[in-house]
Amino acid sequence: MSKRIRLDRTDLRILDMLQQQGRLSNARLAGEVGLSESACFQRVKRLEKCGVITGYQTTIEPRMLGPSITVITAVVLESGKPADYRKFETLVARIPEIVDCSLVTGQYDYVLKVHARDLDTYTQIMESVVREHGRVNQYFSHAVMRHVKHEPLRASRLSMRDDEG
Repeated sequence: MSKRIRLDRTDLRILDMLQQQGRLSNARLAGEVGLSESACFQRVKRLEKCGVITGYQTTIEPRMLGPSITVITAVVLESGKPADYRKFETLVARIPEIVDCSLVTGQYDYVLKVHARDLDTYTQIMESVVREHGRVNQYFSHAVMRHVKHEPLRASRLSMRDDEG
């Protein structure tokens, strides 16, 4: 587990601003959070070096790239053996259409988010997972009809600040 870094209000404001607009210039970011450009740049570099900022990405609209389907898939493995979990996670990591995978509590072992060209492609992906892993007991597919809300985790909503008592 990574060592938790202490963040103050300015760090959190920097993170929130970068999440809202990742292409924000350092000069504009510094002005928004009330720091000199040099001080702001140093803070961003510190947040990158410490692993708080893990990268920058562009959000795309999948519908603009052509027809596609998003399926939320709940997976139950046959056993709770660590080797089965490792094998499943390694397999899932190799499949680019599986864009999110979470080990969860409750009646399922994993919840996947799968982006595929169509339902046939999704079915082929999941059949491949079941065949290659060999220990998938069952899975449940839920096609997404419409995305209602999607936003990144906001650092300011977490309680990791130095100034909290």
